[in-house]
Amino acid sequence: MGSMRALLGFALAVALGAIAWAQGDQPGQQLSGFQLKTGTVLCVTPDGTVTRRSDVPPEMLREVMREARPMTAGSILVMRDDKLYVTPDRRTQGGAMLIETIRKS
Repeated sequence: MGSMRALLGFALAVALGAIAWAQGDQPGQQLSGFQLKTGTVLCVTPDGTVTRRSDVPPEMLREVMREARPMTAGSILVMRDDKLYVTPDRRTQGGAMLIETIRKS
């Protein structure tokens, strides 16, 4: 339960950080950037399914927030070999932040 809670926390941290999110990097697939507004929920499951809802009832938001923690640093989610991984943003060997390096690539 703790690891699932941590995964959801990191997923929400990514969303709240307004990180650009690629639905696919092959030709014809959509690339979209977004920033969540107050009251919007982003759900990410271990298989990489992403659901964004902005019409969540107030009582459900209270339940979501019950164990939520504020985001303090950026996070990166990556799907590899049918598994979803999360890692904190960090400096690369060249000194740039990893999120910025990915955005520019």
